[in-house]
Amino acid sequence: MTPLMTLVAGPYRSGTGDDPVKLAAHVRAMNEAALVLFRAGHLPVTGEALALPLLEAAGGLRDAQSASLR
Repeated sequence: MTPLMTLVAGPYRSGTGDDPVKLAAHVRAMNEAALVLFRAGHLPVTGEALALPLLEAAGGLRDAQSASLR
């Protein structure tokens, strides 16, 4: 088997009304899907894992904190 880098995507804001609990649930669901791929020997990546820390570094704390990625 050749390991693959795979983008795991899903809704982030859709249907959340910007509720931090719902946003965090969406991120958690994507991370759980990514874990399945990782355990199968692949390298999963979510856009949120890249974008949210950048938002926080740039001063967009509301979005980064609402995802509860700490």
